Order: sequence, then C-alpha cells, then structure tokens
Amino acid sequence: MRLRDLQKEGVIERISDREDGRKGYYRLTKQGRDVVPVLTALIQYGVRYHANSVFEDEKPRELTTLFPGKQRFLLGRLEKFATEATEG
Repeated sequence: MRLRDLQKEGVIERISDREDGRKGYYRLTKQGRDVVPVLTALIQYGVRYHANSVFEDEKPRELTTLFPGKQRFLLGRLEKFATEATEG
C-alpha cells in the first residue's frame, strides 16, 4: 500500500511544509490512530509466536521491550476500556 492509498482511505494526512509547499510530511488521522491498537495486537502475536521469522536470534519478544514507554499510544482508546475492566 502506498502513502497515497493510506491518505485516500483517511488513515494519514499530508501536511505541506510552510516554507516549501512541494515538501511535506504525513501524520496519522483520528482514524489512523484508532487502527494502531489493531496493528499492535498483530505485532504482539508476530513477535511472540513467529519470532523465528521476525528476529535473527529467533527469540520471542514482549512489546514493552520493543516499544518502551509507548503503551498509551499503542493501546489508544483501548487503554480506557482496559482500565475500566480492571477497576470494575
């Protein structure tokens, strides 16, 4: 999938450089941020159960090792859901 396709689907948006409109960068939209927990789950599955295909040493990893301090971003809106579930 190309950046243009992700933009068309509303996952990312292109922001033009203020000084040179030909240049720009991309950032996740709200829709893009909502898909992060889904991708996180797939990453977690892959690094745990398919480490032999993912890592040279073939050893499984935990997400906290791969993405230290990124729990809030990786969980997105699911963080609130998970917190409420443990409190109730």
